[in-house]
Amino acid sequence: MDASAVDVSQFLKQLKARRAKASDGTIRVVSEVSQKRYWQLLHWVYEYAFDIKLSKNLPTGELHDLDRPRKLNDDPTVLDPALWRVLPQAFPRAEFCDCYGIRDLVILKLLYEHGLTSEEVRGMRMEDLIWDDSQIADATEDGVQRLLGAHIQGSRSCQERVISFSMALSKGMADWLDFRASQSKYSKKEWIFLSDRANQISIRILFHLVSRTIATAARDANLPLPLRCGPQVIRNTVIREKLDQKWPLEKIMAFAGLKNRESVWRHAKWRPGQGFA
Repeated sequence: MDASAVDVSQFLKQLKARRAKASDGTIRVVSEVSQKRYWQLLHWVYEYAFDIKLSKNLPTGELHDLDRPRKLNDDPTVLDPALWRVLPQAFPRAEFCDCYGIRDLVILKLLYEHGLTSEEVRGMRMEDLIWDDSQIADATEDGVQRLLGAHIQGSRSCQERVISFSMALSKGMADWLDFRASQSKYSKKEWIFLSDRANQISIRILFHLVSRTIATAARDANLPLPLRCGPQVIRNTVIREKLDQKWPLEKIMAFAGLKNRESVWRHAKWRPGQGFA
């Protein structure tokens, strides 16, 4: 209630200068995106306090324009086409993967081919898998049932859909499931993707997997790193690719589990080398 514009300004300056030691020993600063989010949250708190007359002033509203972070751009970040093309080269190589490398490869392929959300990946259950149970002789080479795809379940009805696995994705998923079946600690778990501690794979693991892969691809190809690097960026780029391929809006909506045309068109404003209009 006693905070002033000076207090807010000092907080934001300290935040910008903050350094943190990451688990790999590197020193990281608070990202520009995080700074803007701190600012936005702070502004909402003070604005609410001012509206209910808990505070007599709005310190975030009294800041000079130079001290106020620019408005957070909520337009979806999309990978540049050059980076998108080389991204699979940074995926784990199946022949050199350990067991969890196989899991990571399958997750990256799911994201790259189908643009799933993090929650859709995390929420995939064993019962959601679709197997080829036909008796056609050439259905598989070795007589073993082949994975055809999966039912995707979401919190909204529009997210419920069926995805088909490519041959490479089907093979990778089968390899992961073979390892999964060999681990007694996984036997009673319903989730497909699990951590080494037999927990449902976390948002943190997914974020680090994707951000590390994007960073590796950008470094190897000598390309700039995008502002954001999480799983949502891959999803955004998949949707943008479908727009560039002239898919009908309704088909993209069904493919990505989007609720309306506006959700698709948000991805249409992006231009290579220019960002969003």
